[in-house]
Amino acid sequence: MSTQEGTAQPVTGQRVLVTGGAGTIGSTLVDQLVEAGVAEIVVLDNLVRGRRENLAGAQSVAGDRLILVEGDVRDRGATPVLAECDPDTGLLDVDAQAAAQRSGAVA
Repeated sequence: MSTQEGTAQPVTGQRVLVTGGAGTIGSTLVDQLVEAGVAEIVVLDNLVRGRRENLAGAQSVAGDRLILVEGDVRDRGATPVLAECDPDTGLLDVDAQAAAQRSGAVA
């Protein structure tokens, strides 16, 4: 997703990958992306803390525009999902678990 300083790229009609998208924060973002008219939302989540139920509302509105892939960004098996994203695809990482581990907040 390219942006110029102070200018955001519209997401309407785009294909977006949300890692950690079944968590509390991620699913809220997914709801907002559905409302914004994103063409396709791929959620990659290992469901350790995320829950399918968190995506139920978005799924009922988006239908087949919302795809849940159960996996981990560190898992080589998830690599094809990540490889499908081209440079113009929005990559939104809201994986709080990984961020907390990187910061040392979670052992």
